[in-house]
Amino acid sequence: MIVFRILLLPLRLLFYFLYYIRDRFPGGNVLLHRLPDRFVMVRPTGLLSYFIPATELHFMEYLGLLHVIRQSKQVRRLVLMIPEMDAPWNQVAEIHGMLRRIKESGKEIIAYSDGGNLKSLYLMTAADRRLAPESAAFTSAFPSAEPFFLRGLLDKLGVKVESFTAGKYKSAAEMFTRHSYSQEARRALTHVLSDLSSQIEAMFPDKKVRQLLKDQLLIEASDLKRAGFLEDYLEEGEIKVRLCGQEADGGREHPYLESLSDQEESAGTTTNGEEEEEEEEEETTTTTTVKWKLTTELALARRYRRREFRPLQLRRRPSFAVLALEGPITMGRSGQEPHAAGIEALALCATIDALGESPEAAVIVYINSPGGSAQASEILYQALRRLGRKKPVLAFMGSVAASGGYYLACAAHVIYASPLTITGSIGVVTIRPQLEKLYRRLGIKRERVHFQKTRDLFSESRPLSSASRKLLVDTIRSTYQRFLDRVGSARKVKPAALRELAEGRIWTGKQFAAHKMLDDCTDFLTIMEETKKRLGIAERTSVGVNFYPQVKTNLRTVIGEHMPGIPGLAMISLWARKIEPLYYFPLRIE
Repeated sequence: MIVFRILLLPLRLLFYFLYYIRDRFPGGNVLLHRLPDRFVMVRPTGLLSYFIPATELHFMEYLGLLHVIRQSKQVRRLVLMIPEMDAPWNQVAEIHGMLRRIKESGKEIIAYSDGGNLKSLYLMTAADRRLAPESAAFTSAFPSAEPFFLRGLLDKLGVKVESFTAGKYKSAAEMFTRHSYSQEARRALTHVLSDLSSQIEAMFPDKKVRQLLKDQLLIEASDLKRAGFLEDYLEEGEIKVRLCGQEADGGREHPYLESLSDQEESAGTTTNGEEEEEEEEEETTTTTTVKWKLTTELALARRYRRREFRPLQLRRRPSFAVLALEGPITMGRSGQEPHAAGIEALALCATIDALGESPEAAVIVYINSPGGSAQASEILYQALRRLGRKKPVLAFMGSVAASGGYYLACAAHVIYASPLTITGSIGVVTIRPQLEKLYRRLGIKRERVHFQKTRDLFSESRPLSSASRKLLVDTIRSTYQRFLDRVGSARKVKPAALRELAEGRIWTGKQFAAHKMLDDCTDFLTIMEETKKRLGIAERTSVGVNFYPQVKTNLRTVIGEHMPGIPGLAMISLWARKIEPLYYFPLRIE
């Protein structure tokens, strides 16, 4: 590679000269940017992916775009159009942090929204000025829960569901076995929801706005303006003219919203003295001296890449790998290609082992999972431990990294999370339906032939034998103990203290960090910066980021995920690959 770059050095120097000349021409100084409402963490690859338009942006790549905007010396104003956000709170908080960094770099941020939710309003707090149409409406729903409990329905059908758990707070099976939450589960959930609500409430510094959000679920633009949150009303069609310097139909330019109002006031005022007229004329001129010119995200990205081009740099730049583990944890099949619908242990082990031999200096494992198979979690844990013996492995927990998700994080050298991450749930649960009454009502009979002693563990037609019940309980206990051992080894926690934090109880990232069960609550950019310091990479050195797993686009994903006009086809495709009888489920950590 170095020899190849030396041979191309004259051409690289020519490109550098052309880039230098090109960047002497000033670009646009105002960016009108529409913020996406949701993101993905796995990017499709393969030939077919080039023919399928991407509908959602990769979250880490989007953070990279915000970094480019922050680094741009040309952009002086960012006009941000904020939709109703569907992204989870941890991603919204991270975007807010990046917007805050953009503002600290000296750029003006103007936020506009034609309606949305609490997340939309929170993103607007990062702006210097906030605008909305008079017809805009927002919802301010704080975190809450309203789950279904199916015990009554199952009783009517003649279906009995038994749950076997390790951990008194482990409540995943209660929707099948109870008519309402147990006291322990309700207390744990209330504790977490209360902490989440308190954190979100603290994100709004203005006391009047905070009270408005708490008191009203539906909030109109007029309410926000009276509370001082909105500066003024503005229709979307006027944004380019009044905020971005684009000429109106009549040919006038309105670089500043305030300069327009100044001009209108001046036009309606009659002055008697020449001095007053001169002062007014001078004042108007001052407010319109800055000329705004629109630029685009693509133009900024190209300019950034030209500025980062180093013709004399012959060695490869250091790079990090980001391995995204999203969805429920299942075994999968060995040799199968990974896909974006979940975490398949046997399919991902090959990717993890390959990262051990890759040139990336460190691996950041992004975990967003409620848990899943205990056996699959252990297999992935061991694969990540093997990787950690070759290079630094850092875990970054997303919106949810509970139970099996936290199990995987314990394989890393360092664990990071968002303060709003839902994590913990250290425990084990398995459920087993018994359909004897239902079969009797339907006139169905199942006859057992050549069953070994505990074979009824995989049968739903009758109650468990005492031997099978004992085997299941013993297996759950040993699985739970292994989980505790993994956590205790990773966090250096004494068994007595660990059991207080375990028992299936859920926590927020902020609460778990206070108990030293993770290293820090931070954001992705800070993790990148700290990893560079750990590896001795200079602060100004650019680091590449490669995303894994690479999910190949094939006909199955095209039919299941991209075919228009057939609602539910993606779900059918997913269930066709995933569904299996409930009584075949292995022990689950969720």
